[in-house]
Amino acid sequence: MNVQELQRAIEEYPQRYQRALSRRTKAEAMIKQLEEELESERSLPEETDSEDTATPQGETYGQVEALLEAKFNEISLAVRRNPTDYGLPAKPTETVIRTVTNTNPEVKELKAKLLELQPQRYPARRIPATLPLSPKAQHIQERLWKAEMECDEADDEIEVCKAELETYKLLTTILTTSFAAASR
Repeated sequence: MNVQELQRAIEEYPQRYQRALSRRTKAEAMIKQLEEELESERSLPEETDSEDTATPQGETYGQVEALLEAKFNEISLAVRRNPTDYGLPAKPTETVIRTVTNTNPEVKELKAKLLELQPQRYPARRIPATLPLSPKAQHIQERLWKAEMECDEADDEIEVCKAELETYKLLTTILTTSFAAASR
């Protein structure tokens, strides 16, 4: 590198460094905006949830589960209040109360409904995790990746500019020293 090339490089350096900083700032702003867009796109209500899987009567897993719990509590409370109506001693144990409650035909029926819904529930829970993003979200994701690449490239360019500055300083020192030595 001769003196004229060094002088030109030093004169161009501030503009190159400023362009790289500007490029990074724009990329960071774009990344922030796209991340917000992607988050809002992902937070939009999606397809029916796994809890909405229904029986032929239209009951969902959650509804049947709530009915079962309510019925179970109702029957166990009735057994606790009037154990003699169920052929039990005055103070039945928890195990006995649970056994009587579990043998109730309504509780058995609700448990059977719950078991029918359970195989449908587990695959439905796995589906949202494997579903691809919506087309709009995919487009946003692609733009986000490009913005991240742009930011990385700008960071690299900034690092190159910083490294070149050190090189320019060193070359300036060498050339100045050699001119000073030549003029003696």
